[in-house]
Amino acid sequence: MRFAICLLAIIIGCGAISEEEARNQWQNYQEEFGKSYRSLVEHRHRFALFKQKLQEIEEHNKLYAEGRVTWFKGITPFSDWTREEFNNYINKNKYKDIFGEEQIFKNENLTAPASIDWRSKGAVSEVKNQGECGSCWTFSSTGALEGAAQIKTGVLTSLSEQNLMDCATEEYNGFGCDGGTSIGAFQYAQDNGIASEASYPYTGSQGSCKSFKPVVHATGFVRVPQSEKELLNAVGTAGPVSASIVATDNLQDYKGGILNDPTCDGQNVNHGVLVVGYDSENGKDYWIIKNSWGPKWGEDGYWRMIRGVVSCSITKQARYPLV
Repeated sequence: MRFAICLLAIIIGCGAISEEEARNQWQNYQEEFGKSYRSLVEHRHRFALFKQKLQEIEEHNKLYAEGRVTWFKGITPFSDWTREEFNNYINKNKYKDIFGEEQIFKNENLTAPASIDWRSKGAVSEVKNQGECGSCWTFSSTGALEGAAQIKTGVLTSLSEQNLMDCATEEYNGFGCDGGTSIGAFQYAQDNGIASEASYPYTGSQGSCKSFKPVVHATGFVRVPQSEKELLNAVGTAGPVSASIVATDNLQDYKGGILNDPTCDGQNVNHGVLVVGYDSENGKDYWIIKNSWGPKWGEDGYWRMIRGVVSCSITKQARYPLV
């Protein structure tokens, strides 16, 4: 509870943080996120980074309180990382847009609702955590497969990212912790099926492909044209959509609100996510995006991103599977 109160104070901007308060928050931070360090030197280094982060959060959130920005910062699992460490983390994935025998989404006789959130319809599993492995592509892909299967059968089954890590390898443009694509993952699930999370649990590192009993088979996959209107129609009528976006270091501190990040424009996609819905707030349209950095990041593991300006290349590699 103390940590939550301290965090609230940071969000609303209640003044400079004292050394004593910083140390209290640091202790709570380590406990909250299970942090441990190899030496006293590293501990001091991380505490210095954490104190700097508290100041950056305070300064940004004053702008939020004044209505000058639409999102606020807070303590996240990355609050003791440098910007360089975070950028290396989000930019180590090998993304290559390959083409297979996929269908193209066509908006024929479809009427998307004004807003939708597939979480409320039972088509989205719990928020997962990829750890320090660049396996976001597997989480994006399993999320889309989970949603498609639930919409068809009414049963939500958490599917195995580790199965894709170990088995959907170079033949499917999969490189384990070094990235991959949803089209390769969907093709693998079409050729082989995919195991449940329970039977093939996540380890956070690539291993040898193990035998498994598939619980879901893909029958194909659909590419969404590079248009926000078409993406809205696909999410609104078909279900959660796997997407590759440009992640920047603004996500390191994101805690809530509608992220409008102009620094992501004109860059290469580097992060796989799941678009689970869309809505509007105070006249601002946004996408609801499921991330794979655990439920203690962002808005319980999600973030809202500005809609209507093709932010962060969200339409560049959008696909969903058929089951």
